[in-house]
Amino acid sequence: MIRVFLSYASEDRARVEILYQNLLAAGFQPWMDTHDLMPGEVWSDAIQRGVQSADCFLACLSPRSIVKDGVLGNEIRTALGQWERKGRGSKYRLIPVRLELVQIPQNLALLQWFDLFRDEQWTELAKVIRQVCEPKPAPPAKWLRVVELSSLVAALALGIWWYTSPSKSMRWPSGPVRLGVTVWKLREATAADKPGAKILVQPHANQSAPLEFIPERADLAKPFVIGDRVRATFESAQEGYLYVIDQERRTGGALGHPKLIFPTMRIRGGHNEVHSGQLVETPPQEEEDPYWEFKKGETGYAGELLTVIFSRQPIPELGAAKEARYVDENWFHARLKEWTLPLGRTEAGSKGTATAAEVAAGKNGARILTADDPRPETTFSGTPKRGAPLVASFALNVS
Repeated sequence: MIRVFLSYASEDRARVEILYQNLLAAGFQPWMDTHDLMPGEVWSDAIQRGVQSADCFLACLSPRSIVKDGVLGNEIRTALGQWERKGRGSKYRLIPVRLELVQIPQNLALLQWFDLFRDEQWTELAKVIRQVCEPKPAPPAKWLRVVELSSLVAALALGIWWYTSPSKSMRWPSGPVRLGVTVWKLREATAADKPGAKILVQPHANQSAPLEFIPERADLAKPFVIGDRVRATFESAQEGYLYVIDQERRTGGALGHPKLIFPTMRIRGGHNEVHSGQLVETPPQEEEDPYWEFKKGETGYAGELLTVIFSRQPIPELGAAKEARYVDENWFHARLKEWTLPLGRTEAGSKGTATAAEVAAGKNGARILTADDPRPETTFSGTPKRGAPLVASFALNVS
């Protein structure tokens, strides 16, 4: 049974109590002070034992909790120490859980968080906890000592066939470096839309309730119009580091100053490592406005040009800042001249809305896309020069 420690601010007790009951009913062993502290116990010792014996530590974050230190801060520090002692590759998991839209505290910024803005989202959280904490089946206690030659040859042939054949679980077959891009146009959700494919937007000052949007695949051959809301997801077929740079386009072909929009510390804590099946989204769903909105600006505005860079090694000049930042223009143009090469470009031609798997994969990384999931709308492919990144650019045209 997976042991889950719930750390929270007292003002959020009612919300966390619902999570406690849901986890208990689902077969977990949650630890919450109101249920597990016994009369006469030294509460600090009991809490420390609870943190250290847990398989998973949920730091429940809200505007009330992030300004507190005290007991809550001690719990988080103990959990961070436990995480470091056990090793980052262990099954022990420390998961920041945002109950509301808040900035992740600096000491948790390295960790991918989960948004629990609505109580019904806890089922997805339960899946995440099981996925990362559930022990794998133990290997057989003994191996067969004698294997007939014919059986060994057959097994070897099967292994070679499996290794050289595209696996159904693999997102991409082997081959050249590939970058996948999908631009999504948002529309307001309706009752007929599936809940898992919706993106929740927190209410602004003049709104009483959150808004729900559905991402629909955009055709880059067609121009957008003023007022359209869009977002983008990126993926790579190989392990490496991803960078996205935006430039404003002007009538006549002039381009604005290059701005690094990914990585930033607001997205994944500044981490831009990618691997096959993992989606990077911008703007992130956790933002107050998780989309770009085309607005009427100066005369001559024609849209945006996005440049995506995939590198096997980090690029120091493109390190993450707190917010999107401008890049040295001379450096950027020199690198484009050095790195740019002809690329293959394939359009999936898909239509329709995002799947629940695509939304979940972009949101918190808990879902890894496979060959069974929809392909990115646009795929760039090529073989860069030895040691050089792969660079691909595409335009978002506005009429």
